[in-house]
Amino acid sequence: MADKIYHIGRDKFKNQIYVNDDSVSSIHSQLIFSENTWILVDLKSSNGTFINNEKVVSPTKIQNNNDVIKFGQFLTKKQNILNSVRKYEFEKKKNTSCSVPLKGDRHVVIESDSIISGDNNSHKNRSKIKISLTSILVGVLILLCVALLIVGIIFWVNQNKIADLNENNDDTEQVEDDEEGDEDDKEDGERENTKPKPTKQKKINYQKYDFSCYGKLLSNRGPVQIGEEVENILLSNIKVSRSDEVALGKSSYNRYKRKYTILSSGYEYNKLKRILRELESKLASPRGFNYKLYFVKDKQVNAFTAGGYIFFHEGMYDFCENDSELAAVLSHEIAHNELGHIKDMAKKHKAGVLELDQIFRHTIGGAFSQKDEAACDLFGMDLIFPTNYKNCAAMDLWDRMSKNRRSDLLSDFFSTHPAPKKRSHCIGEHLNKHYNMNCE
Repeated sequence: MADKIYHIGRDKFKNQIYVNDDSVSSIHSQLIFSENTWILVDLKSSNGTFINNEKVVSPTKIQNNNDVIKFGQFLTKKQNILNSVRKYEFEKKKNTSCSVPLKGDRHVVIESDSIISGDNNSHKNRSKIKISLTSILVGVLILLCVALLIVGIIFWVNQNKIADLNENNDDTEQVEDDEEGDEDDKEDGERENTKPKPTKQKKINYQKYDFSCYGKLLSNRGPVQIGEEVENILLSNIKVSRSDEVALGKSSYNRYKRKYTILSSGYEYNKLKRILRELESKLASPRGFNYKLYFVKDKQVNAFTAGGYIFFHEGMYDFCENDSELAAVLSHEIAHNELGHIKDMAKKHKAGVLELDQIFRHTIGGAFSQKDEAACDLFGMDLIFPTNYKNCAAMDLWDRMSKNRRSDLLSDFFSTHPAPKKRSHCIGEHLNKHYNMNCE
């Protein structure tokens, strides 16, 4: 006679031991404990009962604790069943209608060629592991997520390349250019101070700066200073904002677009924009311009700025021999905006005298703008110093410029820029005075 009988199935209210698995029948099997032996009986279940992959067709003994028991597709072991029986017997003392779950796993199916038995006629067991439908679905979902992530990253990278015009990728080009052995840059590196550089430019008040290096024409209380004072008095009642300066830059852009082919993409543009962005990041007290760069397809050796718009001519790009010289020109154009020179232009534009002023400056009033240009040269050196570009390259640029231009007292006076040779010399003095840098 049976000592104990336990029912195993999916319905927790009809069984002492329940299995939460759709492949298990409502009342699937019967577990009998008799004469110290555990016997398993299949109760005509839909998906069968198996011991070590042998289907139970009649009451069958469970021999070992490690025997694999399968109810439908639900796998467990004898030891797990016994643990559930013990838990049920304990819970029954408190609640006679209780039921307990059976621990197992339906995600692995074991197939055996032979069964291990306890007698001398035992055979070796070979099992194969099959991945269930759930595992396959989980794997597919993981692969889809990884694929979507990769596609998203590729899309994001491509969008940034299009939006920024490969601005950030030009860093590699700069390294390659440096490795090609630009002799001027190497010499500059040997001549410059090797002390740790600051993270921002040095603040210098160029309204009170001593420009005596540029000659008597720009020295304190000379004709330039008197002319500036007169200008300031005449324009003192005219108020302009940064948006007025930007509007002036927009007007310059429209004028350039009518006259030249201007580019905002391509190799040269990307290199200039990368240098521009690095210089911007070093401004000690930026006025808030959103600098826009345009590459002008024109062989004139020139660069121009207004209201945050910078126009860099192809002729100037070709004249510069390395990135440090390009940085010298760009930092000079940034300085015009940061030192308020465009603000003065906007005032004159508002007063309706800008065109007359341009004529004046190219005839008898050129020295006034010479001081602005000198201040921009030195401001640019302060802006370059915290970067990896070479300050001394600016001197090389103006030295070469001087060989292509007649320079005497008369042409200097009537020019809107100081003589290139003088610019080179004064830049050197500035670097030596403020940064202990010797470019000789």
